[in-house]
Amino acid sequence: MGAYLAHCTGNCAKERGNSPAPYQLRHHRYNDSKSNCAKERNNPTGTPDTNTDFNRHGPARSKSKVNYLLSGIIWCGECNHKMTGASSSYLTKKSKEYKQKHYYTCNFGNRTKQCDNEKINKELVESHVLKELEQKIFNDSVVPVIAKKIYRFYHQQQGEYAKETRQIEKELDNINKQVNNLVNALAVGGIAIQPIIEQLKTLENKKAILETQLREWQIKSHKDIINEESIIMYLEEKKHLVKNKNPETQKRVIQEFVEKVIVSKECIDVLFKITVDLSGGGGGS
Repeated sequence: MGAYLAHCTGNCAKERGNSPAPYQLRHHRYNDSKSNCAKERNNPTGTPDTNTDFNRHGPARSKSKVNYLLSGIIWCGECNHKMTGASSSYLTKKSKEYKQKHYYTCNFGNRTKQCDNEKINKELVESHVLKELEQKIFNDSVVPVIAKKIYRFYHQQQGEYAKETRQIEKELDNINKQVNNLVNALAVGGIAIQPIIEQLKTLENKKAILETQLREWQIKSHKDIINEESIIMYLEEKKHLVKNKNPETQKRVIQEFVEKVIVSKECIDVLFKITVDLSGGGGGS
């Protein structure tokens, strides 16, 4: 069995005036203003920021690896360029210790100064995405609904595979008839041989291509044998991986189920995707 993929969008796309794409499930908009997020972007704990920032002139940064869970999928909503993980050092006034804070920042804005979107705290945006995954994808009441939609889409795909297979078989039958007619014409004689041979070569090439395509469609139509129960089990497994709090595992699940995170001045948009791989090797698309 192979991988199944369906993209999920929803209300936020409609608010932008876009018509929903086929097989949409969910798209959530997180509005900063509802939770005072504009003030919390770089200070999620809500404590007074009395520290001195040493973004450029502070001490050497810690060599411990920082795992940015949204690498490659977080975008700036103001200029439509990717955001990247970054960090800066600061000196605490009370303990006089150097510490680091981590965030995502618009790479295009940093380079060109043509985007004024602010950096956003790493913990804040990652926690929000994980929370949305748990509520919108791995929620006990949502999982069966998603499984049903995936299964329905799967059957639609199987119908498309069967339709394409029948079309290719029809074309192959037509080519075989043409080949037989040309061979019969050669047997009768009285016509130029070379043009007939050239036509036969062309038809044989087309036949070889169609036969390859036919095998590919036949494989597709048979390798993804899934049911709702297996989809639910798969999603439940991923839910437990998210809850184990291991950054590496959480990152793999996020990269599998989140198509894009868009950070603008007013809100955070999370665009989900559903990938179900029942081959035993984990999800992917």
